[in-house]
Amino acid sequence: MQPHLEGPRPARPDERAAILDLTNDIFRTSQGREPTIATDYPHVYALDNLENVLIITDRERIVASTAVWPTDVYIGDVVLRVGGINLVGTLPGYRRQGLGERLMQAAQARMMDLGCHVGLLSTDISNWYRRFGWERAGIAHTYRFDRANVSLLPHLPKTVHWRLAGDDTVPDLCELHNAQRLGAMRTSAPLRLFLARRPTRILLAEEDGRPSAYVLLRDDQIIDWAGSAADVAGLVRACFDRLDDPALSTSARAADGRALGSQQLSVVTPAVGHPLTALLTQLGIPVQVDYAGMLYLIAPGAILRAFGHHAIQVQEDHGSFTLSRGRERTQLSRNQLAKLFFGPERVAGFAEDIFPLTFWQWRLERV
Repeated sequence: MQPHLEGPRPARPDERAAILDLTNDIFRTSQGREPTIATDYPHVYALDNLENVLIITDRERIVASTAVWPTDVYIGDVVLRVGGINLVGTLPGYRRQGLGERLMQAAQARMMDLGCHVGLLSTDISNWYRRFGWERAGIAHTYRFDRANVSLLPHLPKTVHWRLAGDDTVPDLCELHNAQRLGAMRTSAPLRLFLARRPTRILLAEEDGRPSAYVLLRDDQIIDWAGSAADVAGLVRACFDRLDDPALSTSARAADGRALGSQQLSVVTPAVGHPLTALLTQLGIPVQVDYAGMLYLIAPGAILRAFGHHAIQVQEDHGSFTLSRGRERTQLSRNQLAKLFFGPERVAGFAEDIFPLTFWQWRLERV
């Protein structure tokens, strides 16, 4: 029987269970994993976001889907609306028919309708997405600590203790996070959902009985934090001290070959935008520079206006963008534009006093 394909179109509430079955089949159970899509991305597949879940059907059967999750991200006084792309997937029997391309085009159009400035996704098949104008861009720093260099961080002369995710401190975590205006504004209910997705430990600093800073630890990496640079740095040191066991033999190894007595801890930060990054850089802590993700510039002119750069003009002609400022001028593809705007590579010498711009979205908020 020949397929009778329709879509992409927004999903209906009565199709939610079938969409979860599809995505679990493609991205979880077929890979020998538990079917956890509903708990991994509860906000994406919530009923109030189904209009942003796009599907293709063969008669009544859903055979391909993806989802968009729009988020307003704050970078100081700048607000960017980011459209996260979640799980572009097609059933095996329907692949190589262009359904993924149709989903991506529909998702990009949906992000435009939602007023998004930029799209963001994570993937290990970058070349497939590049054909649609997506490019690896933005800058993330990962600082690495061991017994020698962690001593460079300040001691924290405050009460420090572990808390479990989802307890009564969640409103305080939201308040601390929102005060630094870096990332999406958070409320308690969604944050509890985000923290429940994977085991998370919270190390909290308190002053006069109120939280003053926190770090969120998954495995041996701090993926989320808030507070002053000195307080967060002190929590990093306190976190390392709690994980490290000097009594372990330095030659003992785990089953995977990892040295048990060689505790390491890493901290993920934006390249700029918070004094913590400046502090760790000043101390010379080893850092790995990586991309923030794959970015798609939906509205380059609106991005520039959001950052207050009104002197730069942007004109688009069939996927080619011409930027001009006074006598300066450059012409770039959408892929190149992502790197010009957000780095790290310098693809053009245009407006070097402005670019790269700061882009950041916390891992908890991504889809």
